[in-house]
Amino acid sequence: MKSNVSFTTNACITDIPFIKETLTHMKRSLDYPFIERIVALDVGRPIGKYEERLKGELSELRIILSNLIEEGVIDKVVEIPTDEKNKKKC
Repeated sequence: MKSNVSFTTNACITDIPFIKETLTHMKRSLDYPFIERIVALDVGRPIGKYEERLKGELSELRIILSNLIEEGVIDKVVEIPTDEKNKKKC
């Protein structure tokens, strides 16, 4: 039976090396019937101290997340808008 609780986490391109293993482990470890498991995808470029961290291509991260949906690890990905119009709404 599903609960009325959602699981949400953030992801960005600096997460590419470990996002698959992390989310797979979290699903298994939490062992909770979340109503949905969502990844908020930050499509912006890393800035500040994150700029120098290992990173890859956004397309690579989208493929990994898509595979995690197919495997039933997560239910959906919501991309965080980075355009100026949406930034001003925050």
